[in-house]
Amino acid sequence: MFKIDPDILVQVICRFGQDLQIRKAQEECQELIETLRDHLRRPTAETIDHVAEEIADVLIMTHQLAMIFSPSGVHHQVDKKMRRLKGCLALGGEVQINGKMKDEGAGHEISGHHEHSRGDSPRLSPR
Repeated sequence: MFKIDPDILVQVICRFGQDLQIRKAQEECQELIETLRDHLRRPTAETIDHVAEEIADVLIMTHQLAMIFSPSGVHHQVDKKMRRLKGCLALGGEVQINGKMKDEGAGHEISGHHEHSRGDSPRLSPR
């Protein structure tokens, strides 16, 4: 999907250090949060480009974080969460409304913690 060269990331981590890269990841995540907020308030072609730029920064930083903390642990968690998403889709999916999970078909709340939601495809074009 994306070509992120792990050799370059290792060199960056070695040159700048783990702590600095962790701080940089925090900064990039915050910038993405702010950019998404701006896009939701006033979607434009410019905000879409800015969101794409910040997603790229966060992807690069999260790859570095995985290398720093536990590549195998992150791989395991991604597999686990993808299986959960697949199971959600197989059961018809769930949608999050006002912070609570609701069964889309039956309209009742679903107990338990869910880290995903299902809805229409992402809306990135200006409204």
